[in-house]
Amino acid sequence: MGAYKETVFKRYDLEKKGGLSRDQLGFACADLGLLSGCEHHEVGCFMDVQFEKGMVELLPEVVGLPESGFRALTEALASFQEETHKANLGRGKSSNRAAALVDIGIVKEFKKHIGLRALFQSFSSVGQPPGYVKDHMDNRCFTSLFRDTGLLHVGKLTETAIDVIFAKCTAENEMELNFDQFLTSLALVATDKSMRYEALVELLVSRSAILE
Repeated sequence: MGAYKETVFKRYDLEKKGGLSRDQLGFACADLGLLSGCEHHEVGCFMDVQFEKGMVELLPEVVGLPESGFRALTEALASFQEETHKANLGRGKSSNRAAALVDIGIVKEFKKHIGLRALFQSFSSVGQPPGYVKDHMDNRCFTSLFRDTGLLHVGKLTETAIDVIFAKCTAENEMELNFDQFLTSLALVATDKSMRYEALVELLVSRSAILE
């Protein structure tokens, strides 16, 4: 498979610049069979996140994913595909894993949780001008939340798992989570960590308070 990945990479590196554009990356991953069985907007968001993490400047004002980044992305995408396949088997014909796992009553209850709303806005606003409060969270801030509170790389909660959850909870053509989607994402994190939703929320809020 490694040799075939190299062949595919070279096939779609049309300009021979040593990297793939985002569009070329999509065609290459489809050629490898890595896009089947996944919701279009979920896998698209996941690939966007991975592309942004791995892209480099190939030529002046030209960015793309080098071959090393392509290999890493295809491995992450294979994990995403496997995780999605397992979720599909577990939920039958339902097309929304996030909705299937979330107790709507709990989500409504925690929409009123002042500490959780403050945590969401605090991490969403990292890197913004002083005093500016952002009410949507991007993948970088989402990952930072779990890294800074010591939950990343504990158990099954890897950075790739976080990327998968983020992709599954964003709306189509969106690259950020609103507060409701953030609440949904916590349900998936709690499931991956075999924790109660309430326990995860309290752990995040208490640990984030120490960071302030």
